[in-house]
Amino acid sequence: MSVKIHIQGVHNTDTDQCQYTGIDKCSTHTSNHEIVRDQKVRLSYDLHDSMKDYLSPAFYLTPPMDTGTPNVIYINPAASYQGLELFTTLAHEGFPGHLYQTVTFERQNPSGIRNLLCTSGFAEGWATYIEPFAYQYAAGYIKDPSATELARISWLNRSINLCMYSLLDIEIHYNGWTQAEAASFLKAFGIEESTVVSEIYQYILETPGNYLKYYWGYLSLLDLRTSEQNRLGQDFDLKKFHSQVLKIGGVQFPVLEKYIDAEF
Repeated sequence: MSVKIHIQGVHNTDTDQCQYTGIDKCSTHTSNHEIVRDQKVRLSYDLHDSMKDYLSPAFYLTPPMDTGTPNVIYINPAASYQGLELFTTLAHEGFPGHLYQTVTFERQNPSGIRNLLCTSGFAEGWATYIEPFAYQYAAGYIKDPSATELARISWLNRSINLCMYSLLDIEIHYNGWTQAEAASFLKAFGIEESTVVSEIYQYILETPGNYLKYYWGYLSLLDLRTSEQNRLGQDFDLKKFHSQVLKIGGVQFPVLEKYIDAEF
């Protein structure tokens, strides 16, 4: 089974679907799980020049609730992502991240009001949660004996950065840290360049809670997984856990925990 991907200016290609360790493999879905069969995904670099300096390196644009299409992932050419960084970014935005998450949930025929709820911690938490699986998967395509270790270190670096910015977010917006206090904190991580410190501080100041939805959401899913593993023991099935999380869809984490317990 394959997904047709069209990249503007590039011929259509067939690519293997998300064979991530522990993630529901698209090719093994049962009839009600065939989420991405013939799902057309478009990757687009078509961004207006005036937007490139202000947009994320890549983002998935959620389609209208009444059509479910088009499914487009925009890549910002100004970011110059390539290799492992681009691969894992596309995993975050596409399969098995936001796009897979969105299509899976919509196939459950949810009440329309669910589309009006904002559950960014769940959405970004899931897309961050799958990133270490993407790094592991990518390692299999890197022709280097140290690929597995490279992928592991790359994810740890990504995780530490998200954790660092999340802690800064709390300190700045809850405890009122000044730029000088933030600079002292960043120095412990080897970040001392004044212009870099200023950029980090100003960005977090202007976007309260932004990094928390990624990292707190990721940690919440890890906690839930650990809780279910402890509760179910040998009966715990990682693939089933992931499937249930996606089918329940965007909710607050206490609600997700309640319904995961009911499903298992």
